[in-house]
Amino acid sequence: MTKENKDLTIVEKFKEQLNTPKTQEVRYIEIEDLYPDLGYEDISSSKGYGPCFEYNCRCTREQLVRQISQLQDKLYNAPTTASFNLTIRISQARGFNFHFKDSSGNYYDYIQMWSIEDARNKLSQLQSDSLKVSNAAGATFTTPAKHKKEEVVNKLRDYIRQYERGQSVNDDVTIYN
Repeated sequence: MTKENKDLTIVEKFKEQLNTPKTQEVRYIEIEDLYPDLGYEDISSSKGYGPCFEYNCRCTREQLVRQISQLQDKLYNAPTTASFNLTIRISQARGFNFHFKDSSGNYYDYIQMWSIEDARNKLSQLQSDSLKVSNAAGATFTTPAKHKKEEVVNKLRDYIRQYERGQSVNDDVTIYN
């Protein structure tokens, strides 16, 4: 083998390298804001402190101390859990005189629940038909009476769910005909 053959081999190796695809570095410059809902704010900017909820609070320290004191008073008197107080009435309009009728045959214009346990018991009674919705004649199985009962059950379920999510229930509801 001559020197020419050695050189040829080196040249062939370079040709192989030349046939490989070239890579290049590309840099993209961000033109649009990827987080348009986040505003720029310098961390050294003063926002104030304390319970004032205004974005650019200009309250004095004394005003903020007074606000904290008022909030502490509210906290002291706030219930530790959500409260439950619900009255459900059925409207006596359009010639339909619906009432609640218990298993003893007593009639009521409304049902009152003072606790979540009362509400769950009333819901159970409505579902088991020990508490019914009746018309003025005492009929509980008419289509309008069944529809009113379904409305009452659905409304009561909604309020129980609201309480279970940690929200207080304090309402006087009328279901209309």
